[in-house]
Amino acid sequence: MLKDLDFSEEGSCKLRYQKAKALRNMKKFSEAKLELNYIIKHCPEETKMNARYLNLVIAGITSDESMLPEFDSFVKDYPKSTLSDDVLYFKANLYKSLGRLEESRAALIRILEEYPQGDMASKTNFVFALEYAKKGDQEKAQEFLREEKHLFGSLEERAKARYWRARLLLYSDPAKLGSVNANKLKQATGELLSIKEQNKNIYSFLSYKLLERLKIKDKKITLPKAIIKIDEKALGAELGPIADLIRLGFRVEAIYLLDEISLKNKDNNFLTNMAMLYYVVDRPEKALQRIIKCGAQGRNILKEQHGGIYYAIILPKAYENSIKTMAQRYGINSDFFQGLIRQESVFLPDAVSWAGASGLGQLMPKTAEEQAKALKWPILTKENIFEPEKNLEMSASLLSSLNKRFSHLAFTAAGYNAGPGPAAKWQKSSTALPLDLVLEEIPYKETKNYIMEVISGAYEYAKKNNSLNKLNIPFLIDG
Repeated sequence: MLKDLDFSEEGSCKLRYQKAKALRNMKKFSEAKLELNYIIKHCPEETKMNARYLNLVIAGITSDESMLPEFDSFVKDYPKSTLSDDVLYFKANLYKSLGRLEESRAALIRILEEYPQGDMASKTNFVFALEYAKKGDQEKAQEFLREEKHLFGSLEERAKARYWRARLLLYSDPAKLGSVNANKLKQATGELLSIKEQNKNIYSFLSYKLLERLKIKDKKITLPKAIIKIDEKALGAELGPIADLIRLGFRVEAIYLLDEISLKNKDNNFLTNMAMLYYVVDRPEKALQRIIKCGAQGRNILKEQHGGIYYAIILPKAYENSIKTMAQRYGINSDFFQGLIRQESVFLPDAVSWAGASGLGQLMPKTAEEQAKALKWPILTKENIFEPEKNLEMSASLLSSLNKRFSHLAFTAAGYNAGPGPAAKWQKSSTALPLDLVLEEIPYKETKNYIMEVISGAYEYAKKNNSLNKLNIPFLIDG
């Protein structure tokens, strides 16, 4: 509504900042910088600080050496900001991309000295751990992987540290899988078994693959069953009437009302109850789209109190039959395809990205046209690119051609996200290396996270579908 818009100078600055963020996402860096430089010169302090930060993010992406003094200037001006340790980390990566390794190292050391409890400390400790491991100094590597050095990292960062502690106990060289350290086998495998069960991320999958390589059998994986226990007294004024509609059989109306609820200022119990209502009306993917993305605390509450519903929500089976049909038709693993679609669109058939990628498989217009032509379809319209069957078939066709080229699902996912050129370059430099090290060293953060999410999603779906034996993702990269 126009009456809700803020036309003040501050409101105008915030709109410019949002525009700059969109331009950055679209990789229109020069245009983004023009907006950011205006904000830095003319706008209030809070928006100005955010603009300076985003300018440095772009400098890191574009390896803009001329911006190096601005990194130190930001930290000097905002020493207590939670963004300052991020800025130092970006600076370290920029120095590294320029081949100035000592200066990169110095920036990382500053993070540990000045921001030991910041979210970048865990990432920095891991960088040093891998550096020392490659040099053969296992004692130093393990020192940087100690649990207390990762207390302030995310759940995934802590899982990463645990995984690599065990991994380096087994194989001291991160780049080679030689003889296993038999003296540390029991300790390391115990840790890997724990990681595999406790985490639902890439390190759970990597732990599984290492255990498989070591021929260590584990108990059969069984996910908890979904049991509905809704405290109707806790539903409140918004959710209570919707629960009544569901009881009376008005499911379509209930879904509409659930979709209309604003999640602003909602607590975790509200989100948990909302997730269960979505589950009751057989729309777990809606809960994933709207609720699970809201934050780790809400996810953890749902997982602890309603484990069966949690797993149904994070692993929805929307479009399952179509996905399986297309996977079989084009010779790709169906669990991998399901994990990829979950990552691309969260099963939203009308999803459109900032870059213009469309549909379940998030196909760019040019890519969709190429696939439609390869499939010998008539002219593709803007409307039918969103049709689930057509979009899934084009996505499956593209994945099939990528998989024939790369013969490894990690690089197939890389090709789907970043294009075949970068994927081919990474694969060429990864010959005879272990998958875990390859994933850690992919230079594009977005693509690295994407591959990890797709693979871990494929692994979780394969567990749920009892089809792990069909998920072929080799731990050692072939030549």
